[in-house]
Amino acid sequence: MKIFYAKIDTINETSYDTNTMSVITESAERITVRIDEAIKLDIGEVYCFEAELITFKDREQYLIHEYTHLFDAPLTFNERAEK
Repeated sequence: MKIFYAKIDTINETSYDTNTMSVITESAERITVRIDEAIKLDIGEVYCFEAELITFKDREQYLIHEYTHLFDAPLTFNERAEK
């Protein structure tokens, strides 16, 4: 499992049971994550994700198991400002 903070850049609804999102991590890396189609997150918002690396259609992506919005994460004001 990998835990990381990322800002949602785009959301792509799919015909699978998961949707894809392009996110930008704290280190400015753009990665693709998959999340249950019933979960609706907001573009432009920052979340803390707990995910596992998977291969989907020959591409490495992260499958989200848990997420927390930045403002709901247990961070101090200064830590939150850094994200």
